[in-house]
Amino acid sequence: MTAAAQSTRTLLIMLDGCDPGLLEDGMAAGRLPQLRALREAGGATVIAGLPGLGANALMPSLYTGTTPDHHGRYYHRQSEAGDYSADTEHAVAARVPTFYDLLAREGRRVLLINAPKAPIEPGEASLRSINGWNMHLSVPEREFECHPASLQDELVKKLGAPTRCPCLAHRHEHSALLVVGEVLASIEARVDQQATLAAWQLAETPWDLAVVGLDAGHCAGHLLWHCHDSTHPDHPATGDPDPLARICVKLDQAVGKLVAGLSGEFRVAIFAGPGMGPGHVHPDMLERVLKARLAHSGKARGSARAAMKGLWRRMPAPWRRLLSGPGQWLDAKLQRSDYQALDCFPVRLNDNVGGLRINLQGRERQGRVPKADYEVLGRELCSLLESLRCGRTDAPLVRRALFTTDHYGAAATSTLPDVLVEWAESGPIDLVSGEGITPFQLDTPPLWTGAHNDRMLLLLAGQGISPGDVPAGGSILAVAGTMSALAGGPPELGNGYSLLAGTRAGQQPRQERDTGS
Repeated sequence: MTAAAQSTRTLLIMLDGCDPGLLEDGMAAGRLPQLRALREAGGATVIAGLPGLGANALMPSLYTGTTPDHHGRYYHRQSEAGDYSADTEHAVAARVPTFYDLLAREGRRVLLINAPKAPIEPGEASLRSINGWNMHLSVPEREFECHPASLQDELVKKLGAPTRCPCLAHRHEHSALLVVGEVLASIEARVDQQATLAAWQLAETPWDLAVVGLDAGHCAGHLLWHCHDSTHPDHPATGDPDPLARICVKLDQAVGKLVAGLSGEFRVAIFAGPGMGPGHVHPDMLERVLKARLAHSGKARGSARAAMKGLWRRMPAPWRRLLSGPGQWLDAKLQRSDYQALDCFPVRLNDNVGGLRINLQGRERQGRVPKADYEVLGRELCSLLESLRCGRTDAPLVRRALFTTDHYGAAATSTLPDVLVEWAESGPIDLVSGEGITPFQLDTPPLWTGAHNDRMLLLLAGQGISPGDVPAGGSILAVAGTMSALAGGPPELGNGYSLLAGTRAGQQPRQERDTGS
């Protein structure tokens, strides 16, 4: 590591859930001068995701440079191998170290502030963290914590106790009932709060690497996408300004505030994504498809869980919010008895993706499918899913269905579902038809009008980074190595290598491995 690498601080700002397309439009129109100036001084690149996986898998991959079969995360509630029901923890723990853990172990001073879905192991004295303070979908009484612990009281005294995000406050509420102005104002206020917290810590805490999360694009995208998208069926006819463009301006101002507070030599990375687009698929879609598959084969049956879910959908939104915790607990209990009787069952991954797990003998506790039939069934399910059509338009409902072992290897299924589904999200869904299912009417609206997609962007600027240094494309697995190299650590982490040439980050150029060929 060179002296330049040792003395140059590196700041990574995570614009969690903010759609890169909105940022590109804003920069081109001159509405986002801070981001535009950083990109012009350095560069930006599109970041590719992972086949069939969403945000809860991508973020740990970003931090570790590894795929989910290595780091072990694909959703914030996931089941253990052999079980039929997801746990209730908002878990983010990873099996492999993150780039900031490795840097902290080497003595570099690391500061984490609301880093989205970040695995945190507060064992290193040189790692200072704040997690769950006014974060997206964070439950403060369970997830607000600081290291050192004394920082928690200091933060509450200075800036107040954390509150639940607008997505939690308005979940189960139809978009037509949202008071858009109030929702927008609450999200903008949280940008100011998060920026104030980050500016305070960046100014008063010694650090070599800092990771700061700003997640307004996440809440705004989920709740207000219909206000941005004129083709969405819930788009209001008021002609009001685009609230998502307004949130992007607010985030741009926050970035400017944080960068302006830096002194000396520094580097800045801005990560935006996973992006947002229209949301039309309810998380229960795969369960409905499997039920229609059983009906087609003459094996359909009722259950207590199905009756409970029907009652749940008829409840007013305030009741569902109030009973959300007990409802999830009861659903998990009933889910076990339902799923263990099937040859496959659904697994939640994220808004725009889903999964199916085969009830395999020798792996699941009540396995029904012999190992000899495993691949045949998996590929039959992929074919069925790719045949699904929307009755209104005949548009495909699935962009592609993937047999997991084709993309992540046989060992991946100890963690991941056996089939991964990428939803097309092309428009509203009414009647669902397909090969091998009884057509059914979809009567469950999506949770949000905005759902994640796989668009991501990484912007790099600062000391030693010039226009032309940033390559035209990169993988999510390369971000950890890039950030490590910028902070003076190794350029290769997990399965990824720094997007920048090693000498630009104070590292020796990469030595290619001997392949033996």
